[in-house]
Amino acid sequence: MQLNRLLKLFLIFQIVVLTACEDIPTVSILDETDEFEQSSSNFENKIDILWVVDNSGSMANLQANVASNFSSFITRFKEKSFDFQMAVTTTEAWREHNGNQYCAQQNNISRYRSNSGVSILTSNTPDLEDAFLSNITQGTSGCGDERALSSMIAALTNTDNSNLDFPRDGAYLAVIVVSDEDDFSHDGGDYLWNDYDYEGLTPVQDFVDAMDVITGSSSARRLYNVSTIGIFDDQCRDDNTPDGQIAVRVGELSDLTDGIKASVCADNFAENLEIIGEKIVILSSQFYLSREPVIESIQVIVDGTTVAQSSEDGWQYIAESNSIQFYGNAIPVQGANIQINFDPVALKN
Repeated sequence: MQLNRLLKLFLIFQIVVLTACEDIPTVSILDETDEFEQSSSNFENKIDILWVVDNSGSMANLQANVASNFSSFITRFKEKSFDFQMAVTTTEAWREHNGNQYCAQQNNISRYRSNSGVSILTSNTPDLEDAFLSNITQGTSGCGDERALSSMIAALTNTDNSNLDFPRDGAYLAVIVVSDEDDFSHDGGDYLWNDYDYEGLTPVQDFVDAMDVITGSSSARRLYNVSTIGIFDDQCRDDNTPDGQIAVRVGELSDLTDGIKASVCADNFAENLEIIGEKIVILSSQFYLSREPVIESIQVIVDGTTVAQSSEDGWQYIAESNSIQFYGNAIPVQGANIQINFDPVALKN
């Protein structure tokens, strides 16, 4: 009994001493809980989509394919009631800031295209599919010096476009390049058709850096991706568009930003668009954790129901970005309450 009394007195003494020492840090090994509500106040389900469409002489069929299969692309966004916007520019938007003997400089060409009368399409746009068909069908009289990546940046930084609130702060930005040519962006006026050795060619990494700035992204937390519908092998080029080019540089940007590379020669064009749309939905529904978790301890609850860990209809932990990514039917709808519980790897200071 006397020993127990002494132990209690010792513990009390220790607590008093530690409490008096303000410089001694305290630690907690309690479970960590991150709670998210996927609503319009969170960036993950605000999605802005920019289509960069080649409008040169060989593009009539490809534009028509995108337009006629648009429903396959947009279905998932509607199912989840996502807050989305869409705009269209062309692969000649770069001409507003530059020009050459082949394609003279032209003013205001980087403004978002509005053949439908509406520049920014949303879920509330009347007759959305008809409006998209009008906007995506940019004709075939555009400049043959296609510089898709310079045009992408020109459109996204155009002052008139910014006044339309596209892209929005906090929105996930998806870019889709549609072309049967590659990109040869540079600051000069020469036409660099297929000249990959040109010293002044803008490095693809420069476009990654520019998009990081535009979207406030980092390599660990990328808030955009760039997908490509183009030519990716010799057979496709030779059989379908002999005057086209393999999308080496545009495809590289897609690889660097977790985008999709879809072939213009695919038998099922609708499936191409569906895959691109699904990828955007997955990446835009990514939730970043405040601390590194013990993976085995992660519990994901959506609207009170526990979601299984699965890459098909569930969630996965992405170590590179310290985030939870949803897949398939488990992708939450807008307004869903998402709770992620986990044990942290390190002690909390």
